[in-house]
Amino acid sequence: MRVGFINTSGKQNEKPFRIDPLGPLYLLTILDAEFGDRLELSYTDLRGINEDSMIYHIPELDVYLHYVTSPEIAEIQRIIAAIRRFYPNAIHFAGGPHVNIFPEESLKTFDAICIGEGEEIIKQMVRDVFDKRLKKTYRQTEIIDINIYPLPLRKYLPKSAIVDVGILSRKHADLPGTSVLFSRGCPFNCHFCSNQYKGATRVRSPEWITKEIEYLKREYGVRALLFKDDQAIHADQGISRGILDAIGRTDI
Repeated sequence: MRVGFINTSGKQNEKPFRIDPLGPLYLLTILDAEFGDRLELSYTDLRGINEDSMIYHIPELDVYLHYVTSPEIAEIQRIIAAIRRFYPNAIHFAGGPHVNIFPEESLKTFDAICIGEGEEIIKQMVRDVFDKRLKKTYRQTEIIDINIYPLPLRKYLPKSAIVDVGILSRKHADLPGTSVLFSRGCPFNCHFCSNQYKGATRVRSPEWITKEIEYLKREYGVRALLFKDDQAIHADQGISRGILDAIGRTDI
């Protein structure tokens, strides 16, 4: 079965390639580990492509996966409309902040949606597609231990879309770098934040952090990191010390 994520143009960002799509890469890695050769996995990167030309870059898949934020929903709806004209039997499955905030509206666009964190849901969704019993809505209510899942492999993107200079500034501006995500969640309650799932922060273990950085150094020559965490420096000094020690061991 052919399964893949479709990324948008990223035109709302000044530099669309500055931040890697770590969520989709993470979920593709989980699907690869769970299903192996039963799935043909892909990531279609439409960043920087004119919307009128996007359909020429989109392969035929059995299941299209979408990570949806509100600034992107209108573009995603147009992309899906174009895909349905050529591949009407394909399934469109979506998660992300917009879907979590507007689930009923989202079901008008997508065949099925994920409410909550996606690690276990995406595996169950694929099993249900195999068994021809896809549900409209999947919900994850239990808190997930992020340390039981593999680090996100970047093999679904070319190196040129993963590593760039200018990730950092000033004297470090010329270092080849990439973005990383070592934790999930935020204990604060800012009224402007789109994150509905506030509470205790979950952090990758220091061993996992060091392992991911060494992978990025070895495979991609990375020497600089851009954090995508809600908190790069955590309120808990013990957590922050563990992360910083893990990074320090890699000489990044």
